[in-house]
Amino acid sequence: MRTHLTVVAWLNIIYNGIGLCVAALVGLFMLGLGGAIAASDHQALPVLGIFGSIGIFIFGLLAITCVPGVIAGIGLLGRANWARVLAIVLAIIDLLTFPVGTAVGVYTLVVLFHPDTALMFERRAW
Repeated sequence: MRTHLTVVAWLNIIYNGIGLCVAALVGLFMLGLGGAIAASDHQALPVLGIFGSIGIFIFGLLAITCVPGVIAGIGLLGRANWARVLAIVLAIIDLLTFPVGTAVGVYTLVVLFHPDTALMFERRAW
């Protein structure tokens, strides 16, 4: 189960890290789109602020959902009990993001609810 726990930890780090990168790209795209529209016509200058605000909002929303997953993955590598609880909660939420999030969520739940994994967190023994 140690290997599975390590895989779950890295899956959470990578999956949510990719989510953070996508969030940054979407935010930059919206800001760039607003800038391009504003540059084409000076009367459309307020569009830059609107598109920039939308981009920042989307980035913030995605970051709020992805940062805890990265933190949970790092905590799982150190076998912190709080990270196990956080990863279980996030895995249940990930079940809604079909298909990749569902697969990651199911695998995370199967591994973290396994009795051997629970013993590893209680004993903290490799």
